Amino acid sequence: CARTYGLGSKVPWDSNYLIESLSDSTIYMSYYTVAHLLHRSLDGSVTGPLGIMPADMDDAAWDYVLLGKELLAGHAKVQELDVLRRSYLYWYPVDIRSSGRDLIQNHLTFSIYNHTAMFPKSEWPRSVRVNGHLMLNGEKMSKSTGNTLSLRESCDRYGADATRLTLADSGDGIEDANFEEVMANAAVLNLYTLMEWITEAQKALQQLEISPEQAVKVGDIALRPMSSPLTTVDKIFNAEMDALTIASGADYKKTMYRDALKNGLYEFIKSREWYVNVTVDTGMHPELLRKYITRQVIQLCPITPHWAEHIWKTVMSNPDSIMDARWPTDLPSDPDYVTIAIGDYIRKV
Repeated sequence: CARTYGLGSKVPWDSNYLIESLSDSTIYMSYYTVAHLLHRSLDGSVTGPLGIMPADMDDAAWDYVLLGKELLAGHAKVQELDVLRRSYLYWYPVDIRSSGRDLIQNHLTFSIYNHTAMFPKSEWPRSVRVNGHLMLNGEKMSKSTGNTLSLRESCDRYGADATRLTLADSGDGIEDANFEEVMANAAVLNLYTLMEWITEAQKALQQLEISPEQAVKVGDIALRPMSSPLTTVDKIFNAEMDALTIASGADYKKTMYRDALKNGLYEFIKSREWYVNVTVDTGMHPELLRKYITRQVIQLCPITPHWAEHIWKTVMSNPDSIMDARWPTDLPSDPDYVTIAIGDYIRKV
């Protein structure tokens, strides 16, 4: 990873060679932790809030900020450098370093090398996420063939949330992902349909609050009285919701967004549709319906935040933003596999 021209640092023992920039610039994310305190403009012409000038950031200053080495007595910016050091330690290390598979052999590999050589283990990147390239409608994107779609064009055509959902559904891992415009159109319709269903369900819940001990029906939403005991069908739906929420949470932690959509949206809706069908005569339990709506919106929030915010505040009338909501804390430690198995058996007979 060396060259004789272009950007990069000169090899210390031979000034004719440069360390190739993708291999050289692998710890620049550490600079992000203090950049906002050093300058207010991209070119550095506007000084940051601490009043630190470029001349103040000598080798000793950087050794202190990034490596924690002791400052020589009498340094002019001791207090300011303390602020930089605290900011660095607050933000570093990175939780995840995401990049393309074409950078495995240079940038990502040397990032690991350089972090290992320079920083203590506690400040090495906690994880690295590698992805493939993005195809469009099953074909490689190419300007020459006209098979292109910019992010702005997609947002203008399908909206930000439908674009994000389609990207999440296009594939995870190192293989090339595939953005299908047919799926983007379907995402628009699916999000709208889900919003309409939740809106109608919320109206039914609000009506039930007026008369908690009376059955309610609003459109296709039928609810039992609030004090109704849980039936076997209720318990199955509750167990499935818990299991799918646990699974989607694990998927998000692994940045496997297609799997998170599978468990947190498609399978979640599938379970709800079954529950609605089997309770069409008796009505759903209102507490389970409320739980479903809350869980559904929270699970979709990382992928469709604008849609989720609208449902959370406008439809559900929550006073705070969904960005202040937390992942469900009432989950069991493990799914109730016995109850889920009962549900599978009932579906077969």
